[in-house]
Amino acid sequence: MTPTANALAPTDPRTDAAARTLPDAPPLRVEGLVKTYGGRPAVNGLSLSLERGQIVGFLGPNGSGKTTTMRCVMGLAKPDSGRIAVFGREPSSPAALSQVGGLIEEPSLYAGGSGRDHLRIAARWCGADPARADELLDLVGLAQAGKKPCGKYSLGMKQRLGLAAALLKDPPLLVLDEPSNGLDPAGMRDIRRLLDRLRDEGRAILLSSHMLGEVEELADQLVIVRQGRSVYEGPLDGLLESTGQTRLSEAFLALTDPEDIES
Repeated sequence: MTPTANALAPTDPRTDAAARTLPDAPPLRVEGLVKTYGGRPAVNGLSLSLERGQIVGFLGPNGSGKTTTMRCVMGLAKPDSGRIAVFGREPSSPAALSQVGGLIEEPSLYAGGSGRDHLRIAARWCGADPARADELLDLVGLAQAGKKPCGKYSLGMKQRLGLAAALLKDPPLLVLDEPSNGLDPAGMRDIRRLLDRLRDEGRAILLSSHMLGEVEELADQLVIVRQGRSVYEGPLDGLLESTGQTRLSEAFLALTDPEDIES
């Protein structure tokens, strides 16, 4: 069984060093993205941007196009039109794939092996150093649990392991969908601290989550989408001022809840 495609992408070790040399280009630019399924638009003209050392909260109701956008950014889906650039390169190119790590679906784990086994095998598959497994297990709070069979992991433990896998290639760009899913309050605090640390290291992070309180604490900028279109892009202060609300959760509903919009 191969590692989950959303977290990793195969890299040719012979070209990895050259591909990892970051060009003088933004980590992520999405311009006019359109993606349809069965003739219906999942994403309809969406644009967003991400800078180095920045966390962008990518928010929207279920079915608003967030996961489809993330899959396109990771090179897992091909846009119908529009442009995506990862450090100035096509998302599916080896150069771009070497610079992005993601968690956009529940990780597929090696049920018969340990968390450490999963990371070491995944590292070999994507051209990363298997020796990083122990370091990353400790980083995501699985130093002890890494020795246990993956089949016994809780949802929160699976998310932690998926995040560790996303970091195997030491990527400067992270695409994360619900990384705190299944975690208790202490676990959410740990992930929040980790994302803060990764941002301070200069990484760019596109963060999607329904846990708006976590996003409110972490995000430098927000992109809110509804029905495949952006309805807000900017800082939290600007969102609160434009909606007349005092909390992100209230402003989010004011922009995305059909009942609030119709009223």
